[in-house]
Amino acid sequence: MIDLHTHTLLSDGELIPSEHFRRALVKGYTVIRIRDHVNFSNIEYVIEAGLGAKHENEWDIEVVVGVELTHIPPQKIEKIASMAKRLGAEITLDCKAIECRK
Repeated sequence: MIDLHTHTLLSDGELIPSEHFRRALVKGYTVIRIRDHVNFSNIEYVIEAGLGAKHENEWDIEVVVGVELTHIPPQKIEKIASMAKRLGAEITLDCKAIECRK
């Protein structure tokens, strides 16, 4: 099983990244992707924490660290998306995308 849209307590989830990955493995997942919500106030912390947990991961689960860009003025999306990639995010999603609209 895979889950490509999850969140940790770094945004609106309930677990720290490493616990989130471990629980997914126990439930039978082989791939987990976190996409915590970020903006300019928390992007560095969220990516660093996700990558740190990914690199300490010695379990048999593929971890992908990404971010969802939340409440970003349209004219600044390119800047923060580039920043996310530079900081190590493996996937960046603009929450103006159809799947993020509610």
